[in-house]
Amino acid sequence: EGQMDLIMSHQAGWANTVAVSGTAFTAEHAALVKRMTENLILALDADEAGMKATGKAAHASLALGLHVKVARILGGKDPADLILHDGPDAWKAAIRDAKDIVTFLLDVLEEKLPQPDRFRRIVEVSVIPFLADVPSPIERDAYVREISVRIGVSEDAVRETLARAPREPGSAMSQSVSAPTTPATAPGRAEKAYALL
Repeated sequence: EGQMDLIMSHQAGWANTVAVSGTAFTAEHAALVKRMTENLILALDADEAGMKATGKAAHASLALGLHVKVARILGGKDPADLILHDGPDAWKAAIRDAKDIVTFLLDVLEEKLPQPDRFRRIVEVSVIPFLADVPSPIERDAYVREISVRIGVSEDAVRETLARAPREPGSAMSQSVSAPTTPATAPGRAEKAYALL
């Protein structure tokens, strides 16, 4: 997330790392990442603000077709702390063990909400809406299956909930065909120049 996390990650051998540096991760950031890779691993702080930022970044990235995973760092540490205290191998393990965003959210919520009813309600409002951002029907179907098993309901119930979930304007399910890029939505010259840099 911050400059020290970026520097420590590079020193630990992960040069394909970028820092959000406290600013909101936007669709433009996701588009820049997609120019270089289809895969994105988020490693934001483990506190509540970091979790919200992870959710926002995941929404923007999934909508552009990126495969989003989250590296979970236990103990409330950030990447710089982990590398400094536990060594580069611990950071390597966190990246290797990163879980896709839906599985990550299900794991975290299940730990925090052991009561099945509360867990099911939170998944309904917090996790299922992510599926609307997944452009691949096959991937979306796999997530539907996983959620239905984890909360103990039928796949049809999950699909029905997904169909009623509010749509983000840029979500994969809110538009059947991608709209062509217009000058109003196209990146500006300054952004393109920065991307080239």
